[in-house]
Amino acid sequence: MPNHNDLKKHVYNFYNLNKNEGNLFIRNHFLAEGFNQQTIYRFIKDAKNGVPLGRKKGSGRKATINNAINKERVKRFFDHKKGVSQRQVASKLNCSPKTIRNILKSLKKPIKCFKRIKKPKRTLMQKAFAQPKCGRMYRKYRQHEFVMDDESYFTLSNTTLTGSNTYYSSDRRLTPTDVSYWEKAKFEEKILLWIVVSAKGIGQVYIAPSKQAINQHVYLEKCIKNRLVPFLRKYHSGGKYVFWPDLATSHYANSVQNWL
Repeated sequence: MPNHNDLKKHVYNFYNLNKNEGNLFIRNHFLAEGFNQQTIYRFIKDAKNGVPLGRKKGSGRKATINNAINKERVKRFFDHKKGVSQRQVASKLNCSPKTIRNILKSLKKPIKCFKRIKKPKRTLMQKAFAQPKCGRMYRKYRQHEFVMDDESYFTLSNTTLTGSNTYYSSDRRLTPTDVSYWEKAKFEEKILLWIVVSAKGIGQVYIAPSKQAINQHVYLEKCIKNRLVPFLRKYHSGGKYVFWPDLATSHYANSVQNWL
């Protein structure tokens, strides 16, 4: 089956060769080939009136949504914005979300969706101090390697794992309660995980049960003496390193700083 333009060209050529035979003859010829009668008559009329084969530029239905004005509106809604819903914008413009997606793609500079990147939240004072402090660190320690440590806490239940907060059911009324609900204690049992890293490697991990934040005694004995020092001796025996702990209070206790 030829496409629209090929069929139209075929009808034009046949009409020019057989127009003396009459429209009925031409119609019957193409009906025998299995074409739609209404389409054939329309093409015969166009051929008789001298309508060009190609579609006239600007012809066809005028765009009611995907036009220059709405493109600019959609751009203002989305460009360099966060928390914008395509469904809400589509509702305002009285169109489908798919139309909004098509408009975003058709812009001169297409607007794409990106995942936001996490970064530490700082106060104005912290931001003001960050640049000069980084500059001093770079000038003073640029020939050194940085050694950093950090700790985190993980619950012993699986409630914090992604995928554990969903379930499947053909009828929610028949789903057991231990599937449709998950229990969470107000103060869950946790484990502490501490680690030291540098550009040269990763130190021995310290894992221990924990019900509260790490204290100075655990940090000094289990982390600094038993794990940080062996790590430094193994990877940084030359001494050209800087140990940079984070701002946890246990890291800056008097007993820890005096030992260091």
